[in-house]
Amino acid sequence: RRYVMGAESVGNEATPAQIREMADLLAECIDAGGMGFSTTLSRTHSDGDGQPVASRWASNEEILAMCDVVGAKPGTTLEAMTDGCLDKFSDEEIELFSDMSARAKRPLNWNVLTIDSREPTRIPRQLSAGDRAKEKGGRIVALTLPVQVPMNMSFLTHCGLFLIPGWKDVLGLPVAERMVELRKPEVQARMLEQAASPEAGVFKRLADFDNYL
Repeated sequence: RRYVMGAESVGNEATPAQIREMADLLAECIDAGGMGFSTTLSRTHSDGDGQPVASRWASNEEILAMCDVVGAKPGTTLEAMTDGCLDKFSDEEIELFSDMSARAKRPLNWNVLTIDSREPTRIPRQLSAGDRAKEKGGRIVALTLPVQVPMNMSFLTHCGLFLIPGWKDVLGLPVAERMVELRKPEVQARMLEQAASPEAGVFKRLADFDNYL
């Protein structure tokens, strides 16, 4: 998408001509050894300039056109991510994933299925995407991590803490200004409140500093 559209790939939907060019390029890549098509619409994925990655601006029409290409190539597969992968799928996300798999006649995997005893309704909701895909003639497979994943968090460098709603406003400041803000009790209180909000979703746990090693 970025190769075809250049700077216009961020903030704009593709034209029919650009979609055709992307499809031709994808076919060329698969012929050269590519495994299929992988894309993201997730809010967690940004580029080096802090802008949403180009794929986040893709329309369903564009995405499904790429799936048509994958379906024409043997031995291929699909992968995709949306905001719902982080917590719970919306109906629209389930339909998109199901349509992608059905159009390509290929399995689609997504990551990552997060298991949390505090969210008992999450697993049935996420796995229901596979049921819907089956109804449409597709197959959706959830990926999960059966082990704990060590992560490094720091108030100095860019990390997962930036994903907590509102924290980027403070952590994105120059270091000297950041330290001044982080010392303020009212800023600390506001950030903890933001971390505990429903909007924080699965990222709430990143502010559970009592359990840090």
